[in-house]
Amino acid sequence: MVEALMARALRLAARGLGRTSPNPMVGATIVAADGTIVGDGWHHISQDDIAERTATTRATVNRALRSLEQRRIVELGRGRIRVLDREQLVRLAR
Repeated sequence: MVEALMARALRLAARGLGRTSPNPMVGATIVAADGTIVGDGWHHISQDDIAERTATTRATVNRALRSLEQRRIVELGRGRIRVLDREQLVRLAR
């Protein structure tokens, strides 16, 4: 089962091919204790992409993400953003 889940995560990561540079391609499958898949996804956008789509700079995106992290709304890691407080993030987006 572990091999099948890893293969699934690698297939998901491959969806980011050519779209995540300079960051790595990342795929993930989240599995409950009973073996049920509860979520999966892949890294498909970089800070540069966010900056381009919002007509700003990577530095501005980075400052905004760091602010959200300080407020414990997101958690940042290499090549990932984990949402900790979805409700607060949605309120801010409105």
